[in-house]
Amino acid sequence: MPGLLQETYVFVERIKLLITGRAASGKTALVRSLCSLPAAPSAATLGVVVQARTCQVAKAPPGHELRELCFWEVGSLLADKHDYLTAAASHGCAAAIVVVSMTDPGGLHDLGKRLVTLKEVPTIIVATKHDDVPGRQMTMEQLQNVAVTRKLMVLPVSNPPPLSSDMVHPVQDEEANHHSSRGEPAFVADILGRIEQLVQPKLW
Repeated sequence: MPGLLQETYVFVERIKLLITGRAASGKTALVRSLCSLPAAPSAATLGVVVQARTCQVAKAPPGHELRELCFWEVGSLLADKHDYLTAAASHGCAAAIVVVSMTDPGGLHDLGKRLVTLKEVPTIIVATKHDDVPGRQMTMEQLQNVAVTRKLMVLPVSNPPPLSSDMVHPVQDEEANHHSSRGEPAFVADILGRIEQLVQPKLW
């Protein structure tokens, strides 16, 4: 029986991530996909809702193999009326995801304003409803032009993000695809991989 000093402990690093965007942009559906949760009926998010996911970290130092990603989704219904809500939720966050619907006529202008607010926070832009070609109100080129000023990445996804097998990455290299082992949509691995790139330098 091992003694007290021989016990092995695993440190779980909690990472706070802000999810923001206009109403009906697909924030809740995105977060539920990132946390491997089933789709939920469409409804407005009130206040701030936090969902979490534990990830296995590749090439991490001993004892730091686990990381808990805490997604703080800020509901637009109140946040658009009270600016302090987003500012308060963003305090202490390691990175932010700004969700913009490509079918939203005001989405491009709103994106620019949100990026100004988050100028000190590493940010990913997720463009939802990318598959709704007839309803698009913006192009990927326009989104890239907004993102390039801060050297940000734009990741297009369909909306609502489907939890189906036809969009799953084939697992060829377990280390390279460690986020895809749950049988998730391909964009989940893309987004989680980008988050890891943004937060890893701050941890070790």
